[in-house]
Parts: sequence; structure tokens; C-alpha cells
Amino acid sequence: MLFVIGANAQTKRNILTLPSVEGYQLLKCDFHIHTVFSDGMVWPTTRVEEAFAEGLDAIALTEHIEHRPKLDEFVSRDHNRSYELAKKSVEALGVILIKGTEITREMPPGHFNAIFIEDANPFEKFVNENHTRDGSNIAETLAEAKRQNAFVFWNHPWFQHEKNISEWAPIHEKLLKKGLFYGIEVVNGKRYDPVILQWCLDKNLTVISNSDIHAPMVLADGRHRAMTIVFAKERSQNGIREALDARRTVAYMDDHI
Repeated sequence: MLFVIGANAQTKRNILTLPSVEGYQLLKCDFHIHTVFSDGMVWPTTRVEEAFAEGLDAIALTEHIEHRPKLDEFVSRDHNRSYELAKKSVEALGVILIKGTEITREMPPGHFNAIFIEDANPFEKFVNENHTRDGSNIAETLAEAKRQNAFVFWNHPWFQHEKNISEWAPIHEKLLKKGLFYGIEVVNGKRYDPVILQWCLDKNLTVISNSDIHAPMVLADGRHRAMTIVFAKERSQNGIREALDARRTVAYMDDHI
């Protein structure tokens, strides 16, 4: 039986049960989500309802600054707008909402998410209007994220690679040495790449797993999205951030850790 999350989020919950670990709270998090304010298909408050229905502890709405095909349908050019709308739902439902954005460039260097940002709007000045996927100033763009004390991770390293593989390029080594990103998506949606997990182990990077959901979240009973399990000392934004910095995470996908 299919379980459609969103419209009737409070009528049925499809919660993943995790074991207890002494000294930590295991928080279920999805740090890569889109809404109609970039190229997603649902309203921001629906994403909060979906997360509540699935028992998630925290989400980040990470809209593309560069790719907003529905922009003309909205008056606001404020890149924080989806976050502000979603905030209206989080208190009642108990979901932690983290402010974020996606930095979308051609491969290499590819796409990055910056979460725990202060303001998404300053990232627009780094976008080349004539070639929005131009990655030539990626270091400057990620430096803005660092200035905002964001946690930055590299998204789906295989995406748009000419061979559909994950490849560590010289630009990634340069960005890492500059301290401009701290984790990588080992899982994105339905794809897991063990090569990326080994990168995380070798380079002391945080393991991340996300849904990267664009369409409405539709799950079969007992099934769950890809998510990052965070070993946090407290259930709060500060607790999640501390755990990400300390690399206390595991990737979850299809009932596998």
C-alpha cells in the first residue's frame, strides 16, 4: 500500500525506529530538499509535514540559487523565502528547520550544499548570469559560506560526470585544503557509492545521506527516505551542528546503514 505523505501528515505517521545509544540522541535528518522556490514540486510547509509524518528530527530546504524555473510565478526574489514560509509549521510539528542553500555548478566542481547559513541572498552575487553553472569562482562562493559559518558538503559527486562516476578532481583537493567543505553525500536518493565512503574515511570528511527530493514524498508502508543519522548530544540545531563537525554520522538508505 502506498503512503502519500504531505496532505494528511497528521493522520498517519511512518516512523523509522532506531536503537538507543548511551550518551547520544540518534536524530534522523535530511539536509537536501527542494520546493517550488527552485525546481521542486511542493510548497515549503508541505516539506515540513512530510518530515513530521516520517518522524524526521531535522530538515534543510536547499533551493538552487542558479536554477529557479518557477521564479516568474512568485513576486519575491528573496532566496530565504522558502525557509521563512516553512518556519510557520515547524514549531507546531516539532521539526528542526535548518537554513540552507544549494550552490549549483557544472562538473567539476559540481554541486554543494551549505547549511546553517545566515542568509542565502549573498550567494547570488557569485552567479554568472551568462553561464549560471560556471564553476570558475567556486572557491570564492564557498568562502562566503565559510564566512557565514556554514557546514558545506559536496552533493552527488557522480551527477553530470561524463562517465556517471564519482571522481576526485584537482579542484576538490584544492577546496579541501582550503577548508571549504567538510562532508560528502555518500547516498543521494536511491544511489550509494562506496568510493565516496572511502573518500570520507581517508580524508576525515563527514558521511552524509539525503533524499534530494523534488517531487512529493511518496513512500510504501514501512519504507523510508535516504537520511543522515546524526549522533547528537542534544536535540537542537547546535547539537546537530556539533555532531556534523565531529563526524558522528551514518548514512541510511533502504533499511541499510
